[in-house]
Amino acid sequence: MKEWFARKCKLPVRDRINSPLLVAVDHCFALKGKGTVCTGTILRGQLAVNDAVEIPNLHEVRRVKSLQVFHQPVNRALQGERVGILLPGLEPQAMERGLLAAPNTVRYAHYAVSPLHKIKYYKGDIKTHSKFHGKCQLHSTN
Repeated sequence: MKEWFARKCKLPVRDRINSPLLVAVDHCFALKGKGTVCTGTILRGQLAVNDAVEIPNLHEVRRVKSLQVFHQPVNRALQGERVGILLPGLEPQAMERGLLAAPNTVRYAHYAVSPLHKIKYYKGDIKTHSKFHGKCQLHSTN
């Protein structure tokens, strides 16, 4: 039985440290006189103090002033770790949630056209210019 589970269950690949940085930010707050702290999880790559990070939806690049993992200052954080990232000169209202990435690695799209299938249990109308949020898969034409 143990061998069957070993064949069926695969450990996730966590060796993406050499990949470009990508951080899913879930909260930002101001630290008076210091900047803005963005908290989130490193999805791929690694991050160090003084590294440049891009905020793709704002088209801005900032330098990391300090990092914390579990309320402890660190010089470097790796994929899978939950981090607090201090970015000077960023207004916390400008980005509550979103992505941080290595500069010039995330392409930002202002609009996308996607086929939609209405769920039969949804009774509301679907109108032109409506905004929908959900899971999507992007396919590049390049």
